[in-house]
Amino acid sequence: DYECVKRGIALGLNAHYGDILNRGIQEKAKLAEAQAAFISITSSALLKKIALKLKKYKQLDIYARTNSRIDELFLKQNGVKYAGSVYVESTLQRGRELLINFGIPEQDCMALINSVKQEINPQPMNIKS
Repeated sequence: DYECVKRGIALGLNAHYGDILNRGIQEKAKLAEAQAAFISITSSALLKKIALKLKKYKQLDIYARTNSRIDELFLKQNGVKYAGSVYVESTLQRGRELLINFGIPEQDCMALINSVKQEINPQPMNIKS
């Protein structure tokens, strides 16, 4: 989602749009120097393929939004420490863990999570006739 990439860049993150399985994109994203990567994709097979490919970067913490408990267990058994199910709360939790691990204060993380929740589920407007 290009909009997510734009938001990541706005937050000062090294975010890129492209095929992460492509070596050129991996170099552009500086994965050899990166501390973490977040994977959020609907294809179970591609999710596993990307996660296992990224495991070659030993210093890289991989945060993965999985499609099922089976995928979560597979990734964890293969060394992906931060893997969780597809539900929004789980995705927000993975992002929260990543930000906290990078030293972002808990209060700021929760403000961002609340903002995202509001964007996903806006409250109905009170329209007077």
